[in-house]
Amino acid sequence: MGMIVVLVYTTETCLPAVKEPVVLYPLNPAYGTKDMMGNQPDGIPSNAQLADGPDGKREGSYQFLGTPDSSITVPNLGGLDVQYSLTVLMWVYPQGQDGPLFNYRPSGGWEVHIWLVEGKFFARMIKRDRSGSFVECLKSPTPLIMEQWAYVATSYDYNTGITRMWVDGIEVGQLDIGVRSLATHYDVKIGAKSDDSRYFKGRVYRVQVYDLALTLEQVLALQYRRKSS
Repeated sequence: MGMIVVLVYTTETCLPAVKEPVVLYPLNPAYGTKDMMGNQPDGIPSNAQLADGPDGKREGSYQFLGTPDSSITVPNLGGLDVQYSLTVLMWVYPQGQDGPLFNYRPSGGWEVHIWLVEGKFFARMIKRDRSGSFVECLKSPTPLIMEQWAYVATSYDYNTGITRMWVDGIEVGQLDIGVRSLATHYDVKIGAKSDDSRYFKGRVYRVQVYDLALTLEQVLALQYRRKSS
């Protein structure tokens, strides 16, 4: 895996600049399933409810029950169609059942998708033009710890063809999949995919999507800003 770099920030003034995300779903009482940036319509919850979030914050996340009807559908009116570079970040509290964390295309064929698989953080950056083969995935080497919050992120850089993955601020995977435009032009579903029997059980908080590949320093900065807010 190479050398692991851990960065510690002592004051917010030390944090690197990060542009605004294209969408930010806090999934908390103040915003519910709204996009805080105002670029996308509200997510549509189905049998998903507010639950305790990181640091025990009351109603600081959304709970998914691990059933076919427990999900949030996020309509994509173009704001989520980043097409080229991409970073998705979120906080996840797994409760022992695999399923979608951020799945483009609620049913049918596979587009870009971010899941828990075998308890591990998983991401596959699907090509927009699917004339080629099904691309390799990234998967964390070990499962996320059950009933413990994890800060997870994955990215794709159109300029280099590199996709990366982080868990709790540590890079756990990197893969060169080549330069491609991404299949991000469908709606997104969290918690379930209509024609798949795997349904995520657990909680999700603060889902952010960027139209660029963030650096490790920026990923850590966003983790710090959540804790300081």
